[in-house]
Amino acid sequence: MKLAKGNILSLEFPTFPTQVEAHKPYNFGNIVGVTTTDVEAGQIGGLEIKGLFALEVNAADDEGNADVAIGDKIYIENTNKSLSKKSTGVFFGNAVGAISAGETKVIPVIL
Repeated sequence: MKLAKGNILSLEFPTFPTQVEAHKPYNFGNIVGVTTTDVEAGQIGGLEIKGLFALEVNAADDEGNADVAIGDKIYIENTNKSLSKKSTGVFFGNAVGAISAGETKVIPVIL
């Protein structure tokens, strides 16, 4: 039996942070996606789990600043939900754009 229609999950967002903005990367443990709307803490919101998204990525890895190339693995940090090549986070998707080391830019990321 199919429980979700399409690529959007309806999930209850936790109490911290108090609000999650629309179109931002988010994770529930190893379930990753992009929020579909603004969501208040404790409310049900949508998390799109497949697709190509324009997202802000920091060009850094576990050792410091590092170029991001097309195809590189991108991870989400559990606490601040930022994206980078730091493998201490949860695997989020793959870069479909490039960034020079140390920069933070919006690039396409595929889930």
